[in-house]
Amino acid sequence: AQRELERANTLRRSGTIPDREWELAESRMQVASREAHGAEFTLRVAEFELVQARAMLLQAKDSGPGTPEPLRILAPVDGYVLNLFEESARPVTAGQPIMEVGDPRDLEAEIELLSSDAVAVAPGAEVSIEQWGGVDPLRGRVSVVERSGFTKISALGVEEQRVRVRVDFIDSPPPGSELGDRYRVEARIVTWRGEDVVQVPTGALFRRGGEWMTFVAAGNQAELRQVEIGRNNGIHAEVLTGLEPGDAVILHPPDSVDDGARVATQ
Repeated sequence: AQRELERANTLRRSGTIPDREWELAESRMQVASREAHGAEFTLRVAEFELVQARAMLLQAKDSGPGTPEPLRILAPVDGYVLNLFEESARPVTAGQPIMEVGDPRDLEAEIELLSSDAVAVAPGAEVSIEQWGGVDPLRGRVSVVERSGFTKISALGVEEQRVRVRVDFIDSPPPGSELGDRYRVEARIVTWRGEDVVQVPTGALFRRGGEWMTFVAAGNQAELRQVEIGRNNGIHAEVLTGLEPGDAVILHPPDSVDDGARVATQ
């Protein structure tokens, strides 16, 4: 991935590669770097578990009369103490969690989606991480869409099936801004992309006879138009036929508006 990015950098300087292809090469390199870092972390944890197992064997061999030597426990990774499971001195069993240690510089975002929305999300999808505390959004990429959902009660008291989506950060927070464990963020996940798309606010659409309709302000009159709708995210809808770029539509038309009614634009 690093070699591909170097080639993409050379082609970008000569103007022979689109910016989008360069961004994809950069994203692939950053994701691959994070995967390599994760593999190194897994190796270090395995080595630590091996040391733990050997220490338990030594302790079992030396379990004779007298006072045993204290067992020194070392953290498997460098980082910060994120959570304490045992805050006071007391006997603990082998393998019992004592504290949680992590590196806040190596974070991923965990996004909860409705299962009906998670169906359209695939690993590798682009993500815009927003409302994290900074001014500009941070770029991310979907790494895992979990295969199992869970039930959660919404703020309205409705049971919802949700799915966790894990997102790797591509951009780091700017100097002076830091994210930490279990911080709150919001995310926009790109499930589809199109160029030169004619779109209309969903508030301008309504059903009539099973077809999508809208009112266009043509001069000082309302003109009823039948439109064909493609993708719809609940806020804006893709218009396949029936409208041209620049057409002015009437938002939330009341029942008193009909074809040919006089309208005034503001």
